[in-house]
Amino acid sequence: MQPTLIIEPGPREILRLARERFARLDERGKRLREQLGLPTDRPVIMSGHQLAVWHPGILAKWLFVSAAAQAERGAWGGWVWVDQDANRYADLAFPLRTESGVLKMGVWRAAAGGWGQGVSPVCGEPPFEVAGLPRLKGAAYAAASVGPGIERARGALARAREGAGSAADQIERAVVELLGPLESPVGRCLRATALARTDLFAECVERMRERPRECTDAYNAAVAAYPDGHGAEVSMLSTGVGGGSEGGAELPLWWIRRRGATGVARVRVHAADLAKAPVEELAPRGLMMTALLRLGACDVFIHGTGGGGPAGYDRITDLWMKKWMGVTLAPTAVVTATLRLDLGEPENPPTEAEARRARWLAHHARHHPSLIGDGEAAARKRELLEEIRRAERGSARREALFREMHAVLERARAGHAERLAELERAAEVAEARLGNAAVARERTWPFVLYPEGDLVRLREMVRGAVDDA
Repeated sequence: MQPTLIIEPGPREILRLARERFARLDERGKRLREQLGLPTDRPVIMSGHQLAVWHPGILAKWLFVSAAAQAERGAWGGWVWVDQDANRYADLAFPLRTESGVLKMGVWRAAAGGWGQGVSPVCGEPPFEVAGLPRLKGAAYAAASVGPGIERARGALARAREGAGSAADQIERAVVELLGPLESPVGRCLRATALARTDLFAECVERMRERPRECTDAYNAAVAAYPDGHGAEVSMLSTGVGGGSEGGAELPLWWIRRRGATGVARVRVHAADLAKAPVEELAPRGLMMTALLRLGACDVFIHGTGGGGPAGYDRITDLWMKKWMGVTLAPTAVVTATLRLDLGEPENPPTEAEARRARWLAHHARHHPSLIGDGEAAARKRELLEEIRRAERGSARREALFREMHAVLERARAGHAERLAELERAAEVAEARLGNAAVARERTWPFVLYPEGDLVRLREMVRGAVDDA
């Protein structure tokens, strides 16, 4: 299917912003880039996401960073893998169709042994044995490209396990292999946990250690300033006041601590923890991560619609860092795409209101003969209802009138059985088509499930937009 692409502001403006920000690169930024293995002689355009087989909207960010960072543009592309997140990295959703024609969303849990369930950060979980292919139980993959895509993902994950030191290694290697047919390398990939080994991170942690409430209060004030859009999804930090808290103010950090031989625990950090937590065991939480990257590692950061744009959550980061450290961060931009699998559904499915109306009609037609064109039965029902209203409650006459009314309805149903069956089938079809449409409209299937031609079209759209800049 034809992708739709969003790049805001346009590629030309993004490149201009990157060059303008790079011209003001200071020594702190240079040092950060050196420590992260990023170049210091050209603008850096960066994006990133959790470790997973992403959907095409995330893929569009990868493709843009790659296209914008070609040598002739004088820029460099960077990608950050958010490896401190405890996401369900091994779950791959896929569409299936039941024997009765209903579309459903299945989930293939690629990791055997219970790993990848969002309990601990991906950086701390071991490489996993890859599970067998999904069991469809009589259903079928809803598009021809889905089955081969899952098999490709399984093969890439199995190969990536060899020599991997963690689940993060395994997922990254597999995704890069799956991206291979698109020939879209990003200049430099790094892990978010690498930020903990930089001077800038240590500087920020020391500032938190000395005056934790300044950090927390500035953070919460910034969150409170944007109660709309995706900013409403960001929670405030605990101030450590009241509620029996003994750890002091909560800080935008994770403490990633070894838990046994095969995993780690990820716990929230409070002011008191900084006296005992080694800096190398700390990791930035979401807004802290983008703050560090935008403070020195890159000159433009590419978000999707959740993080960037006028309703994105990174507005909070800008205001927080201005209040807390008095700094202005590198600008953000939005790149995303919508690409849907062709699941063979009609282009104009019923609306929810139409489906509800069809079900209402199928139900009420059994009790209201006028809805199936039986005027005589409808008139007799009205007469009986009026007589029932006048009859004494609990009387034999009232009971007899009720029995007669139900007999009238039963005769109407028998005489119009075919029409009632048509209405029931229409309601079932409308409900099924509405449910199918919700699955057919889904835009977040793993990119490996899409036909390669669709992904190539997306790549060419991104390249074309950048080439025209």
